[in-house]
Amino acid sequence: MTQAHMDIVDVALVSVEEVAERSRSTGQSLGEALSLPKGYHKRIKLKANNYRQITNHARARNAELVIQMLYTYFTEYLRSILHEMYDKKPLEIVDKAHSSLKFHEIVQFGSYDAICNYMVDYVFRSLESQRSTQGLLEKILEKTDVKVDSSILQPAIMYMEMRHLYVHNSGVVDVKFERNFGALVSDKAGRKFNSSIGRSRAAIKAIERLCSEVDKGLTAKGYLTPTSQTAIETEPETAEEVSVLKSNDESSLIA
Repeated sequence: MTQAHMDIVDVALVSVEEVAERSRSTGQSLGEALSLPKGYHKRIKLKANNYRQITNHARARNAELVIQMLYTYFTEYLRSILHEMYDKKPLEIVDKAHSSLKFHEIVQFGSYDAICNYMVDYVFRSLESQRSTQGLLEKILEKTDVKVDSSILQPAIMYMEMRHLYVHNSGVVDVKFERNFGALVSDKAGRKFNSSIGRSRAAIKAIERLCSEVDKGLTAKGYLTPTSQTAIETEPETAEEVSVLKSNDESSLIA
């Protein structure tokens, strides 16, 4: 769904650009060139010959939104696998956070399923309080003997950190990000990230690859059943999407 949303918006922007390009010499506003209802003309007053100003901005925001959405989806993915791990090995999961319930609290829950859901959610919140996506994943996988190769883990974590800087630092690269991920991308501290559809596609595939690896490892160790695997589905990769490009216009990261 994330990739579909991104692609639909991008296709819409391409269509806007094509119409605006044909109307550059007419003096029309962008709203007029697009033959929008009259009410929209006042809202989109930009001249058609200046359309790049708005479409480039919209395309960058679209790309940023995808990376922010991926963080939310990945966090929910981790929560869901913790619930499934509990179904297989409950004592290992509740041992990750120490707490207890009083008799009256148990009665108030009303069912064993409600108690189980509460315990798993409590464990997840306690692990999530570390405010580190990598730390959260490591705690969930702790004592499972599941190892994720750094070539799969690091690119995915990089996009999670990128999301953090979009939200909390206006998309400006900091020294820590450049130090940790400079081998993967060429973004420099003090400058804004290059926000592109290619980068967002690479982010989707990096997160999908990490989810698939975690699913595979937990299934092999008996924590998940094969039918419960929940990795994000994406389209097949192209050769370009699996190459490492050391430029601000890179379209992918992972070999």
